[in-house]
Amino acid sequence: MTDRSERTHAVWLFLSLLSSTTVSLASAESDRTEHLYVTGGEAELSDIAGSAHIIDQTQLEQFEYTDIHQVIGHVPGVYVRTEEGYGLRPNIGMRGAAAERSQKITLLEDGLLIGPAPYSAPAAYYFPNVARMEAVEVFKGPVAIQYGPNTIGGAVNLVTTSVPQHATEQPAGVINSAIGSDQTGKLHAHIGQSGTLGQWQAGWLLEGLHYRSDGFKTIDKVPDKESGFERNDLRVKLQLTTPPTAPTYQQWTLKLGYANEHANETYLGLTDADFDADPYRRYAASQLDNIETDHHQVQLHHLIEPSEALQIKSALYHHRFSRDWLKFEDFHQSQTDPNDPLANALFSIKDVLQNPQGILEQRYYELLTGERNSDGSELQKLDLTNNARDYRSQGIESRITHTQPFKQGTYEWVAGIRFHHDWVERDHTINAYNMVEGLLVHDGIERSPKLVNRGETDAWALFLNNTFTLDRWVLAAGLRGESIRSTLTEDGQALKHTESILLPGAGALYHVNDQFDLLLGVYRGFSANSPGSAPEIEPETSVNWEFGGRYRNAHHHAEAILFFNDYRNLLGTCRASDTSCSVNENFNGGEVEIAGLELLAGTTLNLAAFRMPLSITYTYTESAFQSSFQSSFPQWGDVEQGDELPYLPDHQLRAEIGLSSTHWDWLLAAQYNGEMREVAGNSHTSEDYLVFDLATHFWYSSALRYQFKVTNLLDETALVARRPFGARPNRPRSFELSVKYLFD
Repeated sequence: MTDRSERTHAVWLFLSLLSSTTVSLASAESDRTEHLYVTGGEAELSDIAGSAHIIDQTQLEQFEYTDIHQVIGHVPGVYVRTEEGYGLRPNIGMRGAAAERSQKITLLEDGLLIGPAPYSAPAAYYFPNVARMEAVEVFKGPVAIQYGPNTIGGAVNLVTTSVPQHATEQPAGVINSAIGSDQTGKLHAHIGQSGTLGQWQAGWLLEGLHYRSDGFKTIDKVPDKESGFERNDLRVKLQLTTPPTAPTYQQWTLKLGYANEHANETYLGLTDADFDADPYRRYAASQLDNIETDHHQVQLHHLIEPSEALQIKSALYHHRFSRDWLKFEDFHQSQTDPNDPLANALFSIKDVLQNPQGILEQRYYELLTGERNSDGSELQKLDLTNNARDYRSQGIESRITHTQPFKQGTYEWVAGIRFHHDWVERDHTINAYNMVEGLLVHDGIERSPKLVNRGETDAWALFLNNTFTLDRWVLAAGLRGESIRSTLTEDGQALKHTESILLPGAGALYHVNDQFDLLLGVYRGFSANSPGSAPEIEPETSVNWEFGGRYRNAHHHAEAILFFNDYRNLLGTCRASDTSCSVNENFNGGEVEIAGLELLAGTTLNLAAFRMPLSITYTYTESAFQSSFQSSFPQWGDVEQGDELPYLPDHQLRAEIGLSSTHWDWLLAAQYNGEMREVAGNSHTSEDYLVFDLATHFWYSSALRYQFKVTNLLDETALVARRPFGARPNRPRSFELSVKYLFD
């Protein structure tokens, strides 16, 4: 890992170069885009026979959120579970698919898989910074089968800043800087230009993001130590396009990226009593917890249009991600001799947090808080594990679209193929520490690794989608095939697993008139097993239905969709924070039914010289296991038929109201998240909460804008989860002032 100060210096140097870099390109015009929207863009949504949404640049700029959890709240049927308050490692689920580290949805950037290892280790410990995106697409229903491997919930596509498409004499770009509470700061800048290079049309884009905060938590015994983070993100895009006189249009786009993170983040939460007294406290045992990550990205996109009816899009991609996460994991006694009577009488970190006043638990609670010194024995040492991992993800894919008009309408078929290879190498090592006067002191003993293995996957995916447009009807039918070969190598043994599956889907859209549509869809959903899965573990499959309607005109829009997911087998996947199972171990959950209602509505009222935008997004969900069983997967435990799924709220709502004129606007947003069970069949729940965000903008000129924002306006505090270890709060009230300047 690079030194933190050197990384910061490099980012600031890069950003300073953005404002002075120029390239001499002759003038040329182009109406083409980068084709980064997998839905085809806002204009195409009305003809999609399924549920799809775009959060465009205008919406993203309303609050300038840096937390994807807050951004994606605009879309119904999407669930989030906050972990550290900033959305650094998001937990996103859709239509009942588990939100745990976003591992049950397909994550894309510019239409390509972006997770560290989407097949071998789908838990997304890397997530692109939403602050550098110009749009976010979310799609569910039958349309999701085009973008595997996880199709049960749906997919999220993050659309990056595009290369300028219209030629200018000078480069143009944006500088957006912000300062706020807890020494939070952001600097985002991009600059680009388009013109001609010989006979070709050429464009380029440079982009950088620096984002940091001291954090809002105070660590026991070391109150001056920051609990925050620092993130840097750099991107370069180069684009070549055939001249207008060329008989065949082609476009090449090369994207290079690098991102890193340094965060003093922990898995350790609080007891419920400590949370009630001070939710923003952190125990002394977490004082050394830290994660450092590096992400490298290379993508090459190619588009060719041999005729007006035929389009071929292809891409090569290679992503590398590495992380070192040193974090408190447990008391050392739980890792030593299981036959020791005293060790057997003691408890794990979860037991201590649940009953800190117990006769034996109290001494370990005092070690957590730094109120007791370790006595030097193995039983009173604290384990910090460095969960070091390296990931690779690479592949090649191509997609052919052919459109054929005929007398009654059009017929379009889309065929795609992808070969993908990814792997994860885990090297988890334990270090034992003594608590000495509130500080952690390493015991100097080198210990054997806790976990060393490698998961690797080769996957072929093919899909075919046919769409008929007949008068008022849009009829779509598709088929996806996945062939997956995975291997888990550990202790010299290689466990191989192969699975193949076909996933059909169909949807129908009826335009009742120019403003109102009805839609119906059904498809088979799928999530793959992890490498090394036991033979008795079945893949996750379901049959999913949706039915609804949507309305849109120049000033109003509304949507209502009912969904029903009928799981043949629900799959649970163990994470490092689940101490009762092995990392990436899978568990059968049997049949589960999930049903819900998604509502979306918005309008703009004209009030004399002012405009008042109004919008609301609501999701109702219910779920039930269809059988009773006992599971060692900690999120399920002892399940009774009819139990609800954990971390799935019954109600979720976001509402916005604004007021704007020519030079200023105000926008107030309310976000409600209902309580969620933390274990199936267990009454232990997270708290429901309602937070308000307020943003105001003032345009000094067409090129200069000021924004003042308050998130969690009423300083609402809620216990949002007890995962991984203990009670965790949402982010407290915070302020931010930003300045955005457009230059050309």
